[in-house]
Amino acid sequence: MAIASLAARQEHDHAARTYALVLGNLAASFRTLAGSQENARILVEALREGRRVRLVGPSTPEQPAVVTAFDPPTGEMTWNDVKLALMLARDALMAAGVTRPVHAQLHAALMGGEVSPRGRRPVTFSGVLKMRAQGMNWGRVAAARYMRPTIGRMA
Repeated sequence: MAIASLAARQEHDHAARTYALVLGNLAASFRTLAGSQENARILVEALREGRRVRLVGPSTPEQPAVVTAFDPPTGEMTWNDVKLALMLARDALMAAGVTRPVHAQLHAALMGGEVSPRGRRPVTFSGVLKMRAQGMNWGRVAAARYMRPTIGRMA
């Protein structure tokens, strides 16, 4: 009985270490997208577990931190799905001219919404996570025209 308990504990410890390692590595890849290593970790873990994302922006003595929160419509995701979703969101933002997004812009790329890049026409995103939750496979999400200029307005 004690041997079985020890084996189960070792297996649990190994799984926890593996989870933490994968989480840390994946989060490091999206630090710039999320604005910080801590926000990247929160984003990756929340998408993986299918729970509320809560990103906290920097604060100053004059300005309190801005919190961006949303519930991903996809439910739990595999590590690979999390990576693909964040890569597609990052690529869409970059194509729109946003290289260091604020959290509202990241939210728009993931969940749908409008972004107004400096000096460019506003862009409307359909939302990578929203499209995935509607049953689109990653190939279709990647090929979709999930951003388009908003007609008639300039940023």
